[in-house]
Amino acid sequence: MNDYLFIRHNELIRLADNSRIKSIVNVFNDQVRRARALTLYLRPSPTKSNEDHRLLLDAIKAGDALTAKTIHTEHRVRAGAMLISILEKHKLIMV
Repeated sequence: MNDYLFIRHNELIRLADNSRIKSIVNVFNDQVRRARALTLYLRPSPTKSNEDHRLLLDAIKAGDALTAKTIHTEHRVRAGAMLISILEKHKLIMV
């Protein structure tokens, strides 16, 4: 994840002001960071990801929590599935 996106994600977690969420997210971020580093040159261009982030920011600015949650959830599911698919395809994990 580029530094800008990492900062934006961390800012959302900071704003939640919940130490348990912060702890869980830190563990998850570490695992995702390792998977992303391993697949950096195997992933497609982040066009859809960039669009998701723009739409998420727009929903947050508009105060539309339901849309923001939906965009975020769909983005995470899609990104996770892509990473797992790449890791499986290149026999880097067995799920």
